[in-house]
Amino acid sequence: MQMSSKSNETNEAQAVEESPQVEETVDTKETTKKEKKSPKAKELTPEEKVMELSKQRMGKFEVALSAADAKYMRNLLDRSEWKGPQQAYLLIISKLEMSQLCEELKDKDQATSHPTPMSSATIESLSFFMNNYTGKGDNAAHKLFASSMLLRPAIGEINKIDREIEELRASMNPSDASE
Repeated sequence: MQMSSKSNETNEAQAVEESPQVEETVDTKETTKKEKKSPKAKELTPEEKVMELSKQRMGKFEVALSAADAKYMRNLLDRSEWKGPQQAYLLIISKLEMSQLCEELKDKDQATSHPTPMSSATIESLSFFMNNYTGKGDNAAHKLFASSMLLRPAIGEINKIDREIEELRASMNPSDASE
């Protein structure tokens, strides 16, 4: 019997010795996690966040386009009506970018969509001209609607950034928010 009580004492002693090691490991992991967080770059000020978001806003966004989609959008711009120099400029810039995209996509499968980076200005211009486009017939309506849906995710991202910028600016200037 004494033999078993000695082995029990030995087992208990081992368990007690092992227990702190497990806790130390947990503490080490937690410390490591904290250490990983602290060397991170400093927290950005609201002004710096606005600047960073503005850069993103003016950048490029991915749109899933096939070569046929890009050609349709480029041709739609050719048929779009514009009014005034601002809209004329937007149409010219968008047409240039869409022509470049058509060139890049021409050797790829015509029917397959490819992630294609497009500038926010072109995305918004296409959306504007699509919304002001006048067409006839069911087929034309389906094609226009389908093309506008290709832009929708990117427009959603742009709008999200706009809201974040607006919220940050409102928090920086609380008196402007009440007006």
